[in-house]
Amino acid sequence: MTHSTLHFAFGFLAGIALCLPRLIAAWKHGQPVFHILLAQSALSLALGILAAFPSVLSHAGVPREYFTAIWANVFLLYPIIHSLGSSGGSLTGPAAILVLFSAQYFIAVRAVYHAGRKG
Repeated sequence: MTHSTLHFAFGFLAGIALCLPRLIAAWKHGQPVFHILLAQSALSLALGILAAFPSVLSHAGVPREYFTAIWANVFLLYPIIHSLGSSGGSLTGPAAILVLFSAQYFIAVRAVYHAGRKG
C-alpha cells in the first residue's frame, strides 16, 4: 500500500495547492477564510481518494494494465507517478501525508489566530 499512500499524498497536495491562492487573497483583504479552509479540506481529501483509487483497485485484484493507459491520467497522473517507482522506501507516502496534514493544520491554526487578532 506504499504506492497508494504516495498517490493519496499527491492528490492531497493538489487540493491544498488549488485553494491556496484564494486563501492568501482572502487573508490579504481581511475576508473570512472559514469556507475556503472547509473547501480546501474537502477538496484535498477528495483528490487524494481520486488519486489513490486505481492503486486500491489494483490491490483488490483489478489488473494493473487497466491503469497504465493514457486515459488513466484522469486519476491525477496515476500512470506517470506509478512509473516513477517507489525508490524512497515504504515511508515515503506516509511521511508525505504527515507533512501535508501538518501543513493543513498549520494553515487552519494560523487562520484562527489571524481571525482572533481582528476581533
